[in-house]
Amino acid sequence: MKRRSYMIGEEHGRCFHPYRVVDSNTDFEVMKSDVQWYKQQLTHCNDFSYYENFAAFLGDHPRLLVRPMKELYAPAPKDRAVVALRHDMDVDPWSALCMSQALRQAGITGTFYVLHTTEMYYGRFDDSGFGAFERYRGLHELLRSMQDDYHCEIGLHLDGLKFYLQYGMDGAGCVRAELAWLRSKGIKIVGTAAHNSAPVYGAENFEMLKGRAVLDRRNLIRNEVSIPLQTLDEAELGLTYEANYPEVGRTEYSFAIPRFLLGHPPDAVRNEKWMRTYLLENPYVCWGHDYNIWLIGDDRWVIAGHRARDPVFIWDAKFNDVCDFLGQLEPGKHAVCHIHPIYIWRPDENKALPPQDPPSQEKPKPLAA
Repeated sequence: MKRRSYMIGEEHGRCFHPYRVVDSNTDFEVMKSDVQWYKQQLTHCNDFSYYENFAAFLGDHPRLLVRPMKELYAPAPKDRAVVALRHDMDVDPWSALCMSQALRQAGITGTFYVLHTTEMYYGRFDDSGFGAFERYRGLHELLRSMQDDYHCEIGLHLDGLKFYLQYGMDGAGCVRAELAWLRSKGIKIVGTAAHNSAPVYGAENFEMLKGRAVLDRRNLIRNEVSIPLQTLDEAELGLTYEANYPEVGRTEYSFAIPRFLLGHPPDAVRNEKWMRTYLLENPYVCWGHDYNIWLIGDDRWVIAGHRARDPVFIWDAKFNDVCDFLGQLEPGKHAVCHIHPIYIWRPDENKALPPQDPPSQEKPKPLAA
């Protein structure tokens, strides 16, 4: 089969459809029941008190300093370890709102990354004719409340590669447009966090950012299509950090990289071998924080250190294990706790077994790792 040719670089917009977006009359609240249905299917959720207790522990601990992601590496007192709470809102902004309230009550803060491609609350792609992305109405008010009323940081859960690969649209244009729209609604975004993992798209979403591509790649070949990388300038976009702090300069090419990019197992975040590879032994990229601590289910955590500085890996840790680990951190260390809101029940949420079909009758797509 003849390989199709696509231009890359600054002129890449000529090769993909321009990003088209319209504001929908559909309110994002209509998806709330579908999100609840999805969480009932997961069976991995924790009661809201679980999160409240964790926030209280962090707020009360004399040796831990809790900061938003945007301030994680700012100068800190020499007798403190620094902790950031990262919440990727893949599916559930309603639990996220409740969580921001709990953080405020505990006297601490956190960072919540809004996923600009999800059909579960942000918008949907209308594939009739040329097609356009339709933003749901009302989401910005919830985000503004989290930011202004509960003093949490809102960031962008970067997913531009999805538009290149799934819709044939300009993914960089998508990112620029959604940043501008969110800021026009008063959301003060200064940071991004890449959505999905490299095996999903063949690259990390942060590789769209200049200087952040593994092996300094300028394009990604996927399904015989050339996707441009390093097309977004963080300084020009008013962005000051990428939440993974990826150390792409450490990567050296090996045959382990193409094997890693082939894919991930089902339910990858609850697969010990995969998570050890992804967090600690990743041949593709080294994560920059001293420690990454993930909530992966019902009182289930995984703790992973930096592979060069402290290659610790603890599987199936419990609440007390995580608290003990954080409480014993050396001053000057930095840990990021990854808590997806989908793993936390809202105080008013129905936890009963779900009906066979979601309320919308259109089964939500499964989450990627």
